[in-house]
Amino acid sequence: MDRQEVYKFIGELALCLSVKGIKITFDSLNSILNDRGISYESNRGLASAVSAAYRYWEDSDPAMSAAIAHTYKNRNGQAAWDM
Repeated sequence: MDRQEVYKFIGELALCLSVKGIKITFDSLNSILNDRGISYESNRGLASAVSAAYRYWEDSDPAMSAAIAHTYKNRNGQAAWDM
């Protein structure tokens, strides 16, 4: 997967999860991505990818970027941007 495909996947997954009211941690997202052959060594690296995915979707699909912002949480259950 190239970067844009990763950003699309992160957004589409966030939208699917948010429709059901599900929030997941970066650890969980990292595991899902790892299963798809995408590896991030740390949650900080993953946070950069999630931020980039947010920006990728921000103009073209605000619902997708909002889903990203509200679906992924840190280990303490806070919004990902509070890391």
